[in-house]
Amino acid sequence: MSDPDPQERAAEALVRELMQRRLEKAGVVTGRPELYYQCEHDQRRDFEGGSEVRVKVWRPWSNARVDLDTDEGALYGYSVARYSDPPTEAELTTEQAVAAAAKSVEIPPDAELESCQTLRLGRGRHVVRLQWRHVVRGMRVEGDCLRVVLHPDSGRVIEYYCRWRRVVVE
Repeated sequence: MSDPDPQERAAEALVRELMQRRLEKAGVVTGRPELYYQCEHDQRRDFEGGSEVRVKVWRPWSNARVDLDTDEGALYGYSVARYSDPPTEAELTTEQAVAAAAKSVEIPPDAELESCQTLRLGRGRHVVRLQWRHVVRGMRVEGDCLRVVLHPDSGRVIEYYCRWRRVVVE
């Protein structure tokens, strides 16, 4: 993609300024306006008598999903797609990924790491998925697992799922 021409840059800057004023009018003062909105300009279109540049504006919030246990209301898992931003092609070793997950998620003592994979969601979109299985006295507890998906640069949890039943052993 070629560099934007001065009109494209000026159009996007104007829209950003308008959006910034809108935030300030609402009482929001931030050094990171990209958390509230994002802008992207299209290519300039020339026509007789002038030109136009369209600027798309959207909020960067994405859909989130939360899974709860129906009986007790306990959290099983969540997923927030926006947390996979910014795009990255970074990868983590298994040790780095486990350390990053342990900062945000409690890993049960009877958890056994089953897999650590770098998932390529598209060009420039890598995430790391870890999955643990529940093992008691050398036997797997069928259906129980802990799954964590991380952003490789920030270590932020993008997705979490945990089904871990208490097992009484006599």
